[in-house]
Amino acid sequence: MSLTDFVNGLFERLFYGGDKAAGLAAFENDIAADAVFDMNGKTSSRAEIFSMIENFHANYKLKLNSVEDLAVVSSGSGGVIAQLCKVTVTSSGGVEEQKLVRIAKIEERGGKKVMTSLVEVRA
Repeated sequence: MSLTDFVNGLFERLFYGGDKAAGLAAFENDIAADAVFDMNGKTSSRAEIFSMIENFHANYKLKLNSVEDLAVVSSGSGGVIAQLCKVTVTSSGGVEEQKLVRIAKIEERGGKKVMTSLVEVRA
């Protein structure tokens, strides 16, 4: 599986599929226990990201409009990928179009790919 396929599939399960159970399972299975998260310059713990995903599914709907690979650097069975995503966020407060850049590092651990770090800038 390519880095693009892995990352796109992971985020589909986490957010875009709309299934909270699938999103939480993807978080547990496809994100390393020691993963590092940086969202708009703020470092977040694994517990904070888990809570964010739970809150997200309770209060928002996310539609992926487009995703563009900006750079993909493979390293063994892992690597780093930078993507530009355009999304529509729907909540009780209305609908908002957003752009985000994410940089995800993927490693193979225990015979499977997992995300070990994520930097995301959302505007």
